[in-house]
Amino acid sequence: MRRLLLPLLLLSLAVPAAFADITTVAMYQVALSPTNENPAVTGVDTTGEGMVLVKLTTTDDGTPISAFVDFLIHMTTVPELTLTAMHIHRGVAGQNGPVVIDSRFGDRLTAQGDVRIWRQNRFDAAAQLQSLRDIAANPDGFYVNIHSTGNPAGIIRGQLIPMEVSAIRMLDRKVNALNDSVAEMRRLIEALAVRAGILAPTR
Repeated sequence: MRRLLLPLLLLSLAVPAAFADITTVAMYQVALSPTNENPAVTGVDTTGEGMVLVKLTTTDDGTPISAFVDFLIHMTTVPELTLTAMHIHRGVAGQNGPVVIDSRFGDRLTAQGDVRIWRQNRFDAAAQLQSLRDIAANPDGFYVNIHSTGNPAGIIRGQLIPMEVSAIRMLDRKVNALNDSVAEMRRLIEALAVRAGILAPTR
């Protein structure tokens, strides 16, 4: 009996690993400009830059299961704008195309001066997951478009540009360091709150 138990135990440990889900991360830079719109938007002093982060989970055979997409945009605008939406569209530069990935923008945003935007959306529908695979295969065929009340078809736009793996790793290290700093700051604040009697000590 003991001779059977060890192989069975090893098999039970190996099965989950053999069928474990796989998560991959891809990052894309984007340079946004009114002149990239089709037709070009003129008379507006607005620019933007940022990145799109795609975290895709698949089965071990490559079948997509779910994905998180983060939009991190830094805009500079002199006129006050009312932003209404932000998407990834299918289309090469100079060509308009359909929305394939929505940012879940939410309420309208009044933007003027230096503006930073972060939106995240989760996807598990087959159509969006396939679009993300299409983006990975051909980023140049997709663009980010930000819409406003004054320009509902788009106020600034830019094609997706894949970031180098080294840049992704460097950013990941910076994010991890930032998370560690935030966690340490939170522990310090909690300790001070306990000293001041605002929080009860945790056991």
